[in-house]
Amino acid sequence: MSKGNGEQLISNGHVMIDGQWRSIKRDGLIQLESGTWALPDSAEAKESPKAEPVTKPQARFILTPLGDLLAEPPEDIAYIWADTIPKGGLSLLVAKPKVGKSTLARNLALRIARGDAEFLVRKIMGPGPVVYLALEEKRSEVRKHFEKMGATEDLPILVHIGSAPEEALQELRTAIIDSKAVFAIVDPLQRLVRIQDLNDYSQVSLALEPLMQIARDTNCHIMLVHHANKGIGREGGDMILGSTALFGGVDCALIMRRTETHRTIESIQRYGEDLPKTVLAFDAATGLTTSGGTLEDAQLAECGKDVLEFLANREPTSETDIKENIPAGQYGRGLISKALRRLKEQGKVERHGSGKKNDPYLYSLAVAENVGFSGCKDMVTPNTPSIFAERGADQMPSRDSGCADSDQNGAIHEINKPRIQVAFPSSTDVLEM
Repeated sequence: MSKGNGEQLISNGHVMIDGQWRSIKRDGLIQLESGTWALPDSAEAKESPKAEPVTKPQARFILTPLGDLLAEPPEDIAYIWADTIPKGGLSLLVAKPKVGKSTLARNLALRIARGDAEFLVRKIMGPGPVVYLALEEKRSEVRKHFEKMGATEDLPILVHIGSAPEEALQELRTAIIDSKAVFAIVDPLQRLVRIQDLNDYSQVSLALEPLMQIARDTNCHIMLVHHANKGIGREGGDMILGSTALFGGVDCALIMRRTETHRTIESIQRYGEDLPKTVLAFDAATGLTTSGGTLEDAQLAECGKDVLEFLANREPTSETDIKENIPAGQYGRGLISKALRRLKEQGKVERHGSGKKNDPYLYSLAVAENVGFSGCKDMVTPNTPSIFAERGADQMPSRDSGCADSDQNGAIHEINKPRIQVAFPSSTDVLEM
């Protein structure tokens, strides 16, 4: 039989048993705990304690009146990580190589096992034991990272480091049941299930099915660490390497990105609420990852600084001129407009004119008793953290450096001008000038 015919049979619900193709539904095949299939009268099926026959199709459609459907109580979804990771669910953590997938996964494992209050500004709601399968990590690096994060010997985290055993799915189920784990990490997915062709929808679907079943049976959430496509410009589920069956088969897709200035994470949820693009702050000393606020807040803080610098010591200027002199490619013209409006709302920028054809809006720095601009080049900029490194206090520019003048006697004193303070909502960053 050709490869094409075999793939067609798989897609139609057939599997190979003892050299013969069998129909899962017609032959009443039983899926064993290991994820493989067996005939209902086989010794394997009889010895499998939790094997159940596949549900046969219903004889007819069961129609429910819409009124009865609307009267049904809403489903109460229990979460381990609020609005993100449901109990008994399946998720993907996706990024290109060297973006920090494993680092983030271990951070989440620590928070859940330790019962922390939150992670990335979302509550930890279901603390408990964690199983972590590090299938391609170095043992010394895993130990070093957990040690940096402050993990203690009594934390209920069970770690496997090395290749997956032959009966990997059965062993995963056993490990979850024995440890009563609420959260399990497979890092990476392909090292566990070894799908021959990740672009084959039927192969991917069949590989994910037993993992989903394990999660449902044990009420343990299983996170699958996976690679992203190398293509540029892909968004959402299209970033996931392989068949769309990967994205369609999970309850949550967590997607990480890396740019020149930030590393971010966002989620696409089947249940709960999507996590907006959030800047990841990584402390190299502790190995801990925290939230640096939303990406938009970080960009607004940086853009607002550039707007204020441009307006310093200038006559009132139009929005068009501001956009032409600030690199729109870095922020986008829409973000520059938003930053300008926010500065006006905060009283840091004044708007002149009526906004009509012959009287356009013009903007300038606010002139008030408590607002000024020193022209100091070594201003304190928004300390938007990134996952690359945390900036130490000794590396921050001094508020007095470059902002001094001398009197007639040669004594140095600070220029007596107040500074502008710009704070953006949902961000703890304060810009002083």
